[in-house]
Amino acid sequence: MKKLLSILISVPVLSLVIFALAFLFGLFGEINSPNSNIFANFIPALLIAFGLVVLVWIGAGFEFLLSRIRSKPIRILSTLVVFVFGPAFVCIGLPLLIAIAGVSLTSTAPSWKALPAVPDKAVEIVGADHIMVYVRTTSGNFLRCPVTQPTTCWASTTKPPMLILVSNVNQRQSIAAPAVELPGKAVSILGVDYNQPGGLQYGIHYAVLSDGSVWYLQKDTTNDSLLFAGLLALPALVMIVGVGMTVIYLGAGVNALSRWIAGAQPATI
Repeated sequence: MKKLLSILISVPVLSLVIFALAFLFGLFGEINSPNSNIFANFIPALLIAFGLVVLVWIGAGFEFLLSRIRSKPIRILSTLVVFVFGPAFVCIGLPLLIAIAGVSLTSTAPSWKALPAVPDKAVEIVGADHIMVYVRTTSGNFLRCPVTQPTTCWASTTKPPMLILVSNVNQRQSIAAPAVELPGKAVSILGVDYNQPGGLQYGIHYAVLSDGSVWYLQKDTTNDSLLFAGLLALPALVMIVGVGMTVIYLGAGVNALSRWIAGAQPATI
């Protein structure tokens, strides 16, 4: 009876059960309509099932090697490192380190950038949004310039009806001072805070200097987008790694339980 129980509770049997469950789930889990093609899921389901079986045997192998350690303190410490601290680092620490390293490598400090020279000296910013600035010149004319297409600066226009223009993003006048020192003395300055889809907050400042040039300072949005995307992906990544570690634990636990039921004592090292 004990021998039969040790056979039923064994790594090979566990591997067959996990393979079957994972394959069936992967095969039928994505069928959302009667017209879906079940064969499109065959290869992904097969790969997922095979990968989980590999993790089962990895867990069993680790447990077997750890059980051969003669010194109990060393065996306990090694078990904690392999099955507790290691998975915690892989599931949480490693994704966070990757996200931080990615943001750091792509980090660039924001700086003031000059727009093309104004045909008539600018003296005041009379309106702006997150991509367009309107200025008044010494002759009283109004010109506009899109910072995304500086080659089209400075087109003649009329004075905008409001200081912060209405657009497809939530905009408001910024009350904060620019984060970077101006390249000269400012005679007019205007900041615009705005939100992009997903709730990310950005900002841009426009400035007219005493020499009549127009500059803008835009917060670097690349890092924020990468960090935001990383944070969105982090729970999914942690969940995937967590499932993998759970399967490894199952392999280790079943291997230890099977050996205990059979009464087998592994050789020690």
